[in-house]
Amino acid sequence: MIKMKTIIKNDTLIEAIQREINICDSAVKRYEKMLNKFEKKYHLTSQQFSNQFNNGTLGDDQDFFEWYAICDYYHDWVNRKQTLQESLL
Repeated sequence: MIKMKTIIKNDTLIEAIQREINICDSAVKRYEKMLNKFEKKYHLTSQQFSNQFNNGTLGDDQDFFEWYAICDYYHDWVNRKQTLQESLL
């Protein structure tokens, strides 16, 4: 009886983690689309943009602050997904 409950709890936990990974996938895809718009508009990769923004060479355009925030959110979701995936190993 105890072993069966443990298996059910483990399956439920794995399913919950998988649902969270799916949520992360959706968020990552949403932020990738947003990043791609900025990358096309300014002809820079987000990595190039971040380096230049952090060095202060791009200026204070509102788009740059939005792009920077989106980069940050994107990396947060990628890291969250990776952590969840590692918990399933």
